[in-house]
Amino acid sequence: MEIKPHVGFKDIKFGLSKSQIIDVLGEPDSEDTSNFEDGSSDIAMVYNELGVTLVFSSEDDFKLSSVTFYTSDATLMGEPFIGKSEEFLLETAKEKGIDDLFLDDDFEELEAKDYASEKLGLAFWVQQGVLDSITIFPEYDAQGEEIIWPS
Repeated sequence: MEIKPHVGFKDIKFGLSKSQIIDVLGEPDSEDTSNFEDGSSDIAMVYNELGVTLVFSSEDDFKLSSVTFYTSDATLMGEPFIGKSEEFLLETAKEKGIDDLFLDDDFEELEAKDYASEKLGLAFWVQQGVLDSITIFPEYDAQGEEIIWPS
């Protein structure tokens, strides 16, 4: 399953509705709603067999606005990253042209790090030295305010 930065995976693209996703993937294994202090909310649909979580945000009219991959079957630029070491991530990202990868946050108490590429809309969650997941986001305009939905 190839991860397509700023787009999605397989026939799943950012901007699709929950019902459009269900038409393609079927019913999710679980669905959770998170409500935030600012009045916004997210709906997360989990597909265990695919190893993905799809998130729909009220701020984006509940269109698909992020996808997190947890499976080593997911590839990015033809490379399976998930399950590999932090060193592999850092070296291979550079080789694949992800030249803006930076440490976004270090959660020492969790033995976890969050790396990001703003240019490609990618986040890499490293837990105890191993890449645990990759999250992708849609592309934003130059001001970083409006989503450019894939066609």
